[in-house]
Amino acid sequence: MKVKVCMWILPPMRYGRRSINQKGDSSSRALEAMEMLYPSSERWDRVNLGKIAQGIKQGVALRPDAPGQELTYGEFEIESLEECLSAATHGLKENNVDLLDIGSGTGRLVMCAALLFPEWSCCRGVEISPALYADADARRIRAENQGLLGPGHVHFACANVLTDMKLEFPHTNLFFIYATAFPAPRFNEQLRAPILNDEWTRAIRRIVSTSKCKHIRIATTDRALDPHAGFDLVNVLPNVKNRETFGSALYIHDVLPEPSFLSSPPPHHN
Repeated sequence: MKVKVCMWILPPMRYGRRSINQKGDSSSRALEAMEMLYPSSERWDRVNLGKIAQGIKQGVALRPDAPGQELTYGEFEIESLEECLSAATHGLKENNVDLLDIGSGTGRLVMCAALLFPEWSCCRGVEISPALYADADARRIRAENQGLLGPGHVHFACANVLTDMKLEFPHTNLFFIYATAFPAPRFNEQLRAPILNDEWTRAIRRIVSTSKCKHIRIATTDRALDPHAGFDLVNVLPNVKNRETFGSALYIHDVLPEPSFLSSPPPHHN
């Protein structure tokens, strides 16, 4: 897919902490910048790129139980992102927010977060598909060249978080996962939520354990994290606007000290 270069240049965005009066204006300008970087008219081009990256042939639909569903390309509702990220950072004990989007695709969520919250230290994304990673990084370069992003404010990496043991994110204190299509074989009655499977639970624990931050938050869509693995559910947004799924729930977790779950054999669930 060729990414079109749009020459519409927005006024330079100010970098620094926003006042309450600036919030509405900066949000509108962030959405305008996102439409320039990720035109609505090209959405299906991005979706098709995601399908190719997932190995789906054109015109073929996957079964709901088919393996690899977590590779499904999706575009989270941009209009809902500020609400979700504001809720996820509410009460975060560290002032500097460093975001990592796991499964960042073409970088849309990461870029929007950086535009909405220019005062954050860094917005990062990690993506398994080389094609999607390359698309995201090309958009990052364009945004920096056009003055929409400060240099070094956004970083993308291409890696498999399930298998790459060398991944480290020492400064990250906010993790986001658009987990709607991720495997969740169990339902927790107490949390009233489907729970991500053991493979992903272990991978996420491993990733967050590389952070040196004292207070770490993880926000996930439509799947909660296993409380027995040291993830404490602290808030839920039950009615997040998301046209892809006719609505989503956002689960916000605090990361507790590493439990014995990680050093024990994987539990078996029917």
